[in-house]
Amino acid sequence: MNTIDLGSLTLEDLDGETRPEPPAGASREQQAVHTLRQTPIRALGAEELSVLLRQRESLESVVSWALTLLEQDPLTAGDFLPGGLLVALTDIPLEFWYGNANSTARLRIVTENLSAQDDLATYLPADHEVWRQLEALRKAEIL
Repeated sequence: MNTIDLGSLTLEDLDGETRPEPPAGASREQQAVHTLRQTPIRALGAEELSVLLRQRESLESVVSWALTLLEQDPLTAGDFLPGGLLVALTDIPLEFWYGNANSTARLRIVTENLSAQDDLATYLPADHEVWRQLEALRKAEIL
């Protein structure tokens, strides 16, 4: 029996949508998104996922992979500050979370794991953006 390795698929494969090259003069972010959509999903790290989340690209697939990384380490950041991926993830529209119960449940687990981290204040001080975003998700009854 053959099984498909979903991690080897790209966002273009998963969406079934191949987009043309960005036009001349396209922004760096537009060019990056085009390239990232052609990258196997397992090769996407925190920075790349953050770009895709900010651009609202293929949210179901991108959120799923971002949650996989955050389940391993809620402070996943890559080269950026700790919590960077979580900030990008919690900034997506509330409608996504309302319509995706599985992802919402996984996000709850990530936030519980985050709260259990030792020395959390060292990495995410009380005024860190992620706390404001998590509070907004709580008020919206997502968390």
